[in-house]
Order: sequence, then structure tokens, then C-alpha cells
Amino acid sequence: MKHVLLDKDLELRINDPFESNLSKIILDNLPNAIVSCRLPDFLFEYANSATLDLLGYSRQEFLSYSALDLVHPEDIQSVQSFIASQPPSGQGNLEVRYRKKDGTYLWLEVTGTLIPPAQEDSVVIIISHDITGKKLAEDHFQYQLSAQQILLEASKDFNNINVEDIDHLINATLGKISRFDGSERSWVILLSSDHYTISRVYEWCGDGIPHRMLETEGWPVNALPWWSQKVQEVADILIAPASEAEVKDGNEEAGRTLPPVKSQLVAPMFLEEKIVGFLGFETISSPKTWSRENTVMLESAAQIIAKALQRKQYVVALQSSEDYYRTLFETTGAATMIIEKDRSISMVNENCCQMLGYQSEEMIGKPLFDLIPASRTAALQNYLDSFGGQPVEEKFQYMTQIIDKNERHRKGAMHIDTIPGTGKSVLTFTDLTEFNRIDRALKTASSINRAMINAEKETDLLRSVCGLIVELGGYALAWVGYLRPDQQYKVQPIANAGTDGGYLAKLNIRLTDERRGRGPTARAILTSQPVVTPDFKQDSSFRPWLKDALRRGFKSSMDIPLVENDKVFGVIGICASEVDAFDDQEQELLVNIAHNLAYAVMALRTRGERNQTARDLEKSLAKMQRILMQSVSALAAALSTRDPYTAEHQKKVVQLASAIAAEMGLSRDQIEGIQVAGNLHDIGKIHVPLEILSKPDQLTDIEFSYVKTHSQSGYDIIKHIEFPWPVADIILQHHERLDGSGYPLGISGDEIRLEARIIAVADVVEAMAAHRPYRPALGIEPGLEEITQHKGILYDPAVVE
Repeated sequence: MKHVLLDKDLELRINDPFESNLSKIILDNLPNAIVSCRLPDFLFEYANSATLDLLGYSRQEFLSYSALDLVHPEDIQSVQSFIASQPPSGQGNLEVRYRKKDGTYLWLEVTGTLIPPAQEDSVVIIISHDITGKKLAEDHFQYQLSAQQILLEASKDFNNINVEDIDHLINATLGKISRFDGSERSWVILLSSDHYTISRVYEWCGDGIPHRMLETEGWPVNALPWWSQKVQEVADILIAPASEAEVKDGNEEAGRTLPPVKSQLVAPMFLEEKIVGFLGFETISSPKTWSRENTVMLESAAQIIAKALQRKQYVVALQSSEDYYRTLFETTGAATMIIEKDRSISMVNENCCQMLGYQSEEMIGKPLFDLIPASRTAALQNYLDSFGGQPVEEKFQYMTQIIDKNERHRKGAMHIDTIPGTGKSVLTFTDLTEFNRIDRALKTASSINRAMINAEKETDLLRSVCGLIVELGGYALAWVGYLRPDQQYKVQPIANAGTDGGYLAKLNIRLTDERRGRGPTARAILTSQPVVTPDFKQDSSFRPWLKDALRRGFKSSMDIPLVENDKVFGVIGICASEVDAFDDQEQELLVNIAHNLAYAVMALRTRGERNQTARDLEKSLAKMQRILMQSVSALAAALSTRDPYTAEHQKKVVQLASAIAAEMGLSRDQIEGIQVAGNLHDIGKIHVPLEILSKPDQLTDIEFSYVKTHSQSGYDIIKHIEFPWPVADIILQHHERLDGSGYPLGISGDEIRLEARIIAVADVVEAMAAHRPYRPALGIEPGLEEITQHKGILYDPAVVE
């Protein structure tokens, strides 16, 4: 809590004109929001500039209110209780929401002091600090924890429930997720195997909400509303704005209509990469906006339900099959094999081949124990020897592992039974790897988020996160390193957990080093992107550390930059004892952990330095930088909305230009300037008619001359923004050429900024490689041929090299 102590002499001389004016000048230039009001009605008498800037009012508007007028209605009672409970000293602290001029609310941490204390006409000095970001972060963490808990419970429930109860559990799960998400109706639609009709519908409705989708059971698929074809085309989640949901939700041509809704989210349900149905959430009383976090949760729910329905489908198929044994063998949903008396494999089902990565002919004749880890063979051998091929009353089932063709260990439940009179056995392995992964991922994210919320010290936070990654993720080593610019950009390990064995002491990573500054960790820092190394032996950039890593059993790794305000300040490194340990889901989880950790570190640093005036200034400067970068993002987003081709082109130009700049040895500051300019280099195309930008044919001379104005237009848009880099000049010059044949200025040679020359080369290569409205992608080779052929004529030779 921030406290401001008032000088006692200032209290005594507050009525002196000179002293009063001096005090107001001092208060008006402080970065904190400071106001005064007089009891008993709490009318404002003074507000400094920081207060007016924070809340958006003019001084005259603000002073027309009382302190209680701007308090959120839900907080008024707590404020009144707080006032009534104050001690005679007349000083206390409170967190409260205040209304801005635009009608939104900010969370403020306020400190109130009575001058003089405990009198009828006392003046209350209120000092406020904006804690909205902190409150939003707490809400964000709490949402993640709650969502993860719901998904984990649903996953466990579906995994353990009897098949005949799955239908009931689906409806119960829809209700639980809908209540958490704030939806008023949710449903699952299953398609027939031929995708012609709707085979089954599940629907949950909130209190007073009528059923809507149950009537669609048996409909032809082409009679579904407009979103059906759309979701199948994009194979991704679809959110309908209120206008589309109300106007278009029905298929009048097919003679089918449905009541309108205010908002609608539809997620495809996949099994084996095919859409088998849809999961939908709707609001009826008022429009709703789904955030990215909402959609991730609902997509996960769709796949959990899809897996449960698949399990039900398999069981129903088994029960109705005429050839029960063959169906049992092929469609159990588990890997099944026949084991001969000599412990060799004589038959396998398709699930077994898919799970282990073998062709059936590769497995026939293979010894069973080739698939079992050495540490687990003895128990299996003893069991098989014990009954000698005779039937036994008690079936053998336990949790174990099977090794697939890529030498990955898959965890699951093994069930063995004998075939009477044959000496053969039926072995069924239910693969629980994915369920275990989801369970572990949710536990890891939940535990780490709790550690971030509860941490008091930065080093404790880093050690705690490393420990949880190792403990719950099953990795050999996790470590956090900070970038030290004052030590030749050395990456210094700060915290770690797991098997170190002196490995980190030998890292010696410096970005300025020719060999040790080009490895996976350095690339993650330089590119601000995660770097996965699937196999250390196959990555030549890892050679400086290969022997030390293999000696400790490390075989693969993932390095993730810690970024704050687009600036890398550190890295998380995770080492695994097996190759290809980081699949797409694992990478997404670890990247999310790194983002949350970076935010938590910054929050801790801010919290620890809040009482220092110097830190207040740094925070103000950081906020200005964020606003500036947000402006860049907003401009880029505006272009993305209007012209996706150009927006995607800008992103790829940034990646290529950044890589070229790094290879040329430019400073980090220059590279950042290139990234910003690259993100905006075609912003001037906002002024070019969309029909020209998206024209599917070659442009005419007049149309192309119109397009060529985008460099000047971009310069005019950006020139008044005070970037720390020459962004406007780079945008203006990125189509200039060494021989003066470019546009719009026709300058040549060193008159063109180096950054513009770099973006020019990246622009040409990416433009030729990528798909355009008037032609398909040409690939990388024509672009390389173009810059090589005109090296030293149109393009800077150093950049081309």
C-alpha cells in the first residue's frame, strides 16, 4: 500500500497564499493522483493533473462531484463502512472502483488523511494509485484455475463413467460449462457417418430458456443454419456476432427455421481429424463476447466430449456386432494383440499399429518383450509363466508402459487373459498417454499459477516454477536465466530444478560469442520466439554443449524467451531425457507458463519498488513505451482487418528482416527498430482502394502508380509519432534502390538508410515467395535469384549476402 506523508509545516501554513500556491504547484506535478474534499458532504475542493488525466474529467467537471458520486455502486457500502470505522487519527487505506468520464471503472488503491483529524470541517486528502492491472491479472489467474479445474473434472468423469451413463454426463457437463461461461443454452449435434443427417442432439438450457436444437435431430445436414457449412469449411471455431445470429440463423430454402439468438459460438468436434459434430453455446437475453481464453476452454470441452462419444460408439458397435470377436479385436479403442506360447506376437489390430507406429507385418513374429521397458519385463514374465497357458479365474491387469517405434514410452493399462486350450493370450493395452498429459498439463498450469499469485520474492518464484515444471512435467531439468547486457550479453542462470550436475555452470552463453551465441537459447532470445530442439545430436548449433548434455542424459530441449513490453529479459530452458519430448500441446502449455512467469516477475518488481519515486518515473516511461507499441499494434491490426494479404506479408517481412539484421551483427536496438518499421512498412496501403489491393489480375499502370503512393502515405501517417527509431524514414525509403531507380524519392547508395535497405531485400524475397491475389506463391528460389542477379545494382550486397 502506498503512503504519502504530509509535511507538518505545510499543514500549518496551508492558508498562507504563497504557501498555498506553492503547495498546489508541487501537488499538481506529482505523478500520483491527489485530491482533497471537505467533510461532511465530501465535495471535491482540489484535484491535481494526475487525477484529471487518470479519470478523464476537466477540472470544472471533477470539482462538481463529491467523493461518493464517482464510487462504483457496489462499493459505496464498503466505503461508508470504511469511513465510519476510521480511528481518531483519521488515516486509512482502501481499494475501490472509481468511474471515469467515459463510463468505465478503474480500481484504485486510496489513502485518506484528515487535516486536522476528527473534526466536523476537516479536509480529507486522498492519494490514489491505479491497481486495475493487478486486479485484472488476479481475475485472469483465477479464471484459468477455475477453467482448468472444470476441464480436469470433466476429463476424469468421462474416463471413469460407465458407457450407459455418458448421455446423462454430457448434459450435466454442458450445464456446468455453460454456467461457468455465462451462456444460457448449449448443445451437441452429432452427424451421421455419411454426414447427410443429424444422428443425435444433446441440449442444456438455463432456467426459463426453451429448447431450440432438439428438434433438429433427424434433419438433413443441409437444413442446418448458416454456420454449419462455414465451420466445416474453416475447420475451426466460429463466433457469430449478434446481427448474424439473429438474422441468418435458419435455412428457409430447406424449409427449416430456428428461433433467433443474441450471440452464438460453434466449435467443431473432431475424431481422427474428421468433423463428427458441433458444440454450441448461445445467449438469448443479451449479446455476449467470447474471449480467446473462453474459446480455448470450449474447444477443449468439445474434444473431451468427442472422445467420450467415441468410446460410447465403440461399445455400442461391439454389442450389436454379429461377429463379436472380430469386432472386439478391431474396435475396442485400445491396442490389442494375440501372444503365442513362445511370447511372440501373432496378430495385432489397427489401433495397435496406429498407436505404436508399426505396420502389422512388422509386428507379426516380434517378441512381446521387445515392446516392454527392461524395468518392467520381470513382472510380466512371472505372470505368463505362472499359469502355463491354462485359464485363470483372476485376470491380469496393471499400469505399465509400451515402447513405440520412435522409442517413446506410452503409459496405460495392460490387460491379459488366456484363450483356453490354446496356450495363447489376448493382450489389450489402453493408451492413457493423452489423458495423463491433459491431467499433468492442467495440474502444472494450476500449480504454477498459484505459485505466481502467492510468491513474495522473485528468486523464490523462479525456483518454485522450475521445481513445478520438473515435478509435474516429468522433465530432467528446468532453469531460468537472465540476460546481462553489461556482461557482453551473457545469459546468467538464476534458478533451476532437476538434474543439473554442473551443466548450467558450463553453459557460458554470450550473445556476442561466435559459437555460443548461436545456439537454441541465444536464438530464442534474439528472435523473441520459442526454440525447440527435438534431438541434440541432429542440431549442429548445439555442438558446444552436446557432450555435457548427453553425459547427463539430456536429449532434447525447449527454450522460451521471457518478454516484457516486447523486450527479452531472460529465458526458460527445459531439458528432457528423451528425443521429441515437446509436442504441439506441450509447447503451448510451456509458452503460456513463460508468458505468465514474465508477467509475474514484472509484477513482483513493480510491487517491491512501488514506494520509490525513481521507480514511479520508470513506470511512467514504461507505460508510454507500451502505449506507443500498442499504437503500432493497432495500426497493424487496422491493416490486417482491411487487407489480410498485406498484414501477413508484413509479419513475414519482419521475421526475415530481423534475421538478416541479426546475421549482419546489428545492435538489439536497431533490430527492434527494424521490427517496428517492418510491422508498419505497408501501412500506407490503407489509403489504396481495396479493389486494387485484392485484384486477382495484374495491375494496370495507373493502378500500380496508385499502389506506389503507399510509401509516402505511410510516412505521412507515422511521421508525427515520436519513435526512438527512424521508423517514418524507413517506411518512406523501403522501395528505394541503390541505383536511384526506386520510389518515391529516387535516392541512391548511402542516402538510403541501412534499415530500409534490409527491409527492401526482405520485402522482395517474401513478396515473390508468398501467395498474392493475382498469382499463386512462387517459392523462395525466384526471390533469391532476383536479389542475387541485382546485387550491387538494386540491392545492398551486404544485405543480400
